Amino acid sequence: MTNAVVDWASVELGTLVSIKCPKFDPKSQSDERKCIELEHIEQQSGRIIGCSNTLESTSTKNVISKGDVLFGKLRPYLKKFALAPFNGVCSSEIWVLSPNKLIEKTFLYYLVQTDSFLDQANKSCGTKMPRADWKVVSKYEFPLPSLTEQQKIAEVLSTVDKKIDLIDQKIAETEKLKTGLMQKLFSEGVGVQDSNGNWQPHNEFQANRLPIGWKVNTLGSIASITSGGTPSRKKSNYWEDGDIPWVTTSEVNFNRITHSAQSITQEGLDNSAAKLGFVA
Repeated sequence: MTNAVVDWASVELGTLVSIKCPKFDPKSQSDERKCIELEHIEQQSGRIIGCSNTLESTSTKNVISKGDVLFGKLRPYLKKFALAPFNGVCSSEIWVLSPNKLIEKTFLYYLVQTDSFLDQANKSCGTKMPRADWKVVSKYEFPLPSLTEQQKIAEVLSTVDKKIDLIDQKIAETEKLKTGLMQKLFSEGVGVQDSNGNWQPHNEFQANRLPIGWKVNTLGSIASITSGGTPSRKKSNYWEDGDIPWVTTSEVNFNRITHSAQSITQEGLDNSAAKLGFVA
C-alpha cells in the first residue's frame, strides 16, 4: 500500500490477526451444523450463495461464529472472502481470521479484498492446487489507522456494498427479462419488414411453429470446437516469467474473463498442443 497517512503505523498482519483453530469432526460429533464450503462463496463479491450441513460431510471443519472474517486459502486468486452470516462451520480450505483489539473486524474484511493483500496471498504453495501460506501472509505489511478511523472506513465501504447489491438486483431482474426475450426471439424472430421499412410480426408459421422460411440445423453444422493441451508443469521454463495468459475454466465467471492467474512462455506454447487464440 502507498500514500498512507503520516501517523498511520506500518504493521504486520500477524501481529493483529491469527487463524482460529477450533475444529468440528462430523464423524465424532453428531449435532447438525450449517456449513460453508468454498463453492458457497461467490468470487470477488463476498456473497454467500448457499450452504450445506454437516450431516452431508465426513471431513473435519473449522468452527465459525457469526461475523467471522473468512478467506479461501485454496486458489487465493479466486478472491473468495466473506463475513460469516451464522454460527456454524466451514471448509478447512477456508481461513477463519481472528483479529485482536487493535483491528476492527469489518475493516479486516475489507483489507483482505485489497490488491496488495491478494498479491501477498498469491505467493502460495503448490502448482496445480495453490494454497495461501499463513507464514507468508502473516508477514503482510499495511498502514493501520486508529480504531475510530477503521470503523469509519468500514462504514463507507459497507454503504458502497449495499449500493452494489441494489445494482446487482436490478441487473438480475434485467437478465431474467433478457432470458424471456431471447426465448421469444429465437423461436419467433422479430418479424419481416413491410414496404415502408417497418417491422411486422410473422403471421405464417410451419408445422413446428417456426416462422415460414426458417430452417432447423444442428449446432455441429454451423459451429465447431477446438481443443489443445497444457504445457508440461514439470518444465519451469514453460511457465516462469511467461507473458501469454493461460485461462482456466475457474476464471470464467458469469460469461466474463476478468483475469488470468497464470501465464505461459512462447517455448511452452511451441512445445505443447495449446493453441493461441483471441479471448474476448
